[in-house]
Amino acid sequence: MSNDPELWDEMVKEGAAFVYGAAPSASTTHWSTTWVAGLEKRGLPGVVVVYDTLIDTVRITAEMKGTPVRWVPVSYPPQKMTEKQMADVTDRVMKALTTAPTANEKKTGKYTPPEAPEIRSFRHVLPDSGLLSQAGLDRRPSHGAPDEGAGRGHAQRHETQAR
Repeated sequence: MSNDPELWDEMVKEGAAFVYGAAPSASTTHWSTTWVAGLEKRGLPGVVVVYDTLIDTVRITAEMKGTPVRWVPVSYPPQKMTEKQMADVTDRVMKALTTAPTANEKKTGKYTPPEAPEIRSFRHVLPDSGLLSQAGLDRRPSHGAPDEGAGRGHAQRHETQAR
């Protein structure tokens, strides 16, 4: 779960629940969600407090871990939150910690994530206005090579050097 297994063991042994506050970065939010999911899997209920601009990071990470994670969003920067907003966050944290697990949160067994949505190219989304060809976006990708010939030439030079 992390490089501090003693802390997590102590939390599971001694704790009844926890609140994890994430810093305002995607990587920290990812790791906080990962650790919350790990503690949840070990039977310690908790909630992660995250910035509202990083909610997708929480959702994606929880999906990757296959563990429902309870989270409460806060606005950034938190210093600009009103007393009413802070009270609302506190209420939501308490509700997340004291509400019984839902049927979805109780599920066990092998997790199968939903299928990824189809990714479509610009050609399928944008009308043919000529803007794609003007911007040079109407060509097929060449894996970083300026054109397909340059890619083949590089491979041919490699073959010659190998002989």
